[in-house]
Amino acid sequence: MVRHVGFLVHAAVGIIFSFQQFKGATAKMFWL
Repeated sequence: MVRHVGFLVHAAVGIIFSFQQFKGATAKMFWL
């Protein structure tokens, strides 16, 4: 169960990080 929770946390962090990267790329495209 601990391993499952760790996997969920890792997945959530990855999703948030990728979303931040996507938002940053979109902002750069918008400003350019």
